[in-house]
Amino acid sequence: MLTHPESTLTDVDTWEGSDEKAHKDMDWKSVEQTYDEKNKEWIDSGRLIKMKMTTKEFFKSNNKQFDFVYVDADHHAIWALRDGLDGYSCLKNGGILAFDDYKWGPHMPKLDRPQPGIDAFLVCYANKTTVLERGLQVWLRKIF
Repeated sequence: MLTHPESTLTDVDTWEGSDEKAHKDMDWKSVEQTYDEKNKEWIDSGRLIKMKMTTKEFFKSNNKQFDFVYVDADHHAIWALRDGLDGYSCLKNGGILAFDDYKWGPHMPKLDRPQPGIDAFLVCYANKTTVLERGLQVWLRKIF
């Protein structure tokens, strides 16, 4: 998981799921418990920092800079865009910003899926990033 002895991973999640149909019948307490059990060693060592909150709450209180930000949260376009903007603002120069689920939910209304929000981010930050991958995920490098 973490190869450099001083590296850490900050994981932000509500552990409550979302308003997506697939999440309605899930036992989120059990999902979180399984996560905690599988990652106990990393959490106890302080190298995996579990933040139980929304990304909005996290970014509002965050003052750290990161080498890598992976956006995989609320699938609505506006939240994918917001998480991208917030993630970029705390990314070190040369760092990687990755969006998951770029092509998720093609059958859903446009604003209920991440792609339009990610596309808006790509347009606005075209001169501040280099696209490394654009497929099921979008990976970018911050160039300044």
